[in-house]
Amino acid sequence: MSSLWWETVHPDDKWLLRESDVQWLQKMGPDGIRGLSDNDDKYRGGLFLSLMEDGKTPEQAAAEVKKTFPMYYVDPSDREFPGMSSLEDAHLPFALKHRLGLFKLIGLKRFGPSKYTSFNACVREVCRRGKL
Repeated sequence: MSSLWWETVHPDDKWLLRESDVQWLQKMGPDGIRGLSDNDDKYRGGLFLSLMEDGKTPEQAAAEVKKTFPMYYVDPSDREFPGMSSLEDAHLPFALKHRLGLFKLIGLKRFGPSKYTSFNACVREVCRRGKL
């Protein structure tokens, strides 16, 4: 794998990636990554606001968003975040986004992401089982 992109992955997350994930990320480039990241923020923000309008507290809305959408990092220093339940909930490497997007279309839901502390925790378990 290209050392430049490989170095942007937290050491504890390298097992999640394949060569094809890093190649996809390299093709995206900074502008493509920023665009996809902005789109993700819009979807998460829209769901959060919708849940708030439905009467959820900010904490309840945030918990539901966390179980519905994966969260990614480009910079390994952004992997962990305040209020994280466990390392299983840590943000995922952005290079995993393409493969995860394809897998979601096929059926990640059958693994029951709602029973995990976050969508990211579910993804890590699916990877451990070799199903992604």
